[in-house]
Amino acid sequence: MEARRVLAVAAATRGVGYVVLIEGQLVEWGVSRKAWESPVHTAETLQQWIDDYEPTMIITEKINSDSKKGKKARRLTATIAAIASHNYAYDVSVPINRSGKNRFAYAVALADIYPDVKPRLPRSHAWYDPAPRNLLIFDALALAHSVLTGPTLAFAANMDTPSDQ
Repeated sequence: MEARRVLAVAAATRGVGYVVLIEGQLVEWGVSRKAWESPVHTAETLQQWIDDYEPTMIITEKINSDSKKGKKARRLTATIAAIASHNYAYDVSVPINRSGKNRFAYAVALADIYPDVKPRLPRSHAWYDPAPRNLLIFDALALAHSVLTGPTLAFAANMDTPSDQ
């Protein structure tokens, strides 16, 4: 299995973030407010991204029972996973694995690894303020990074190899 073209998508309270990596290089990223409006808009937007970028792998968030995501973000994430599973690409759902003291600190670490996205790094904010919308880009990037650098991809690659070889 080769993850040559990866589309990672993350939904939260203020939008739907996405990143596209080709051969491990970050080439496109953004946040869609329209995709956040309803599951129908989410499905339309995601399908457009799939048609535009033709990913070989679509990475979505697997929400754990202890997640603090709201009902709408959970519903949109379920829509994203459903659309991903109905396309001709590997669809992988993983929990967002953020190491570091908080979401912003992990975004800074990802910006060091993928410097092209550094200009989209929001300023740190107070805990009582809503998270900046641009952090959704880093949530999607965290999903992609965990799959591309973790054991998941190696495990999946071995599944494509016949056992008698």
